[in-house]
Amino acid sequence: MNWELIDKLLDKLDTSVNSNSFWIELEVPTSRFELGQVLVQHLRAGSFHFELVKQDINRDWNHYSEMVFPKQYEQPVLIQRPGNTWSGNEAIKFEEIPKTIITEHLIDILTGQTKHYSKSFSGTQLKEKEASLLISELINMLSTTDKNWKGFLITPDFLNQVDEYYDSGCIKLGYFENCGRDMAIAFLADKRLYILLTNGYS
Repeated sequence: MNWELIDKLLDKLDTSVNSNSFWIELEVPTSRFELGQVLVQHLRAGSFHFELVKQDINRDWNHYSEMVFPKQYEQPVLIQRPGNTWSGNEAIKFEEIPKTIITEHLIDILTGQTKHYSKSFSGTQLKEKEASLLISELINMLSTTDKNWKGFLITPDFLNQVDEYYDSGCIKLGYFENCGRDMAIAFLADKRLYILLTNGYS
């Protein structure tokens, strides 16, 4: 994986969609692969949420962690907030989609064309040429990693919405914003599952 390219993609999604975008990496079983089952296993086990928290810290959002100041340490310690982002939904809805449809979705959300996603009026969208070049680099990276890679569009309802946090007594940690720019695209490549998430708001 070209992590410099992935970081660039996430940064562009953040600014164009007004999002906290993530690239989640998950292991897959060596036996028969079924996306819904694999994703539910990771959601149940907490490994999906753990990877999301790591991404949240690495990208300096810190929505799912907080600082504590132990007496015996000179420096503060970052700990994970209690709760989980999983909505409890086990009926994962998804469809395998070709490279052309993946490209269409990603260019749409980056440029604000509103074919599949709403446009953020707080964001700074890319020109179509710049977006096309970026997504072409992503597709080439995946093809170099695994010439037989697959892509899937997942219905973004398997994580809590942010407005559920306080209603649940601060237990349901939220991610999706329900503003028309929630997106989950999965890539199966080189025996790993990568999930690209956006949650554009305002």
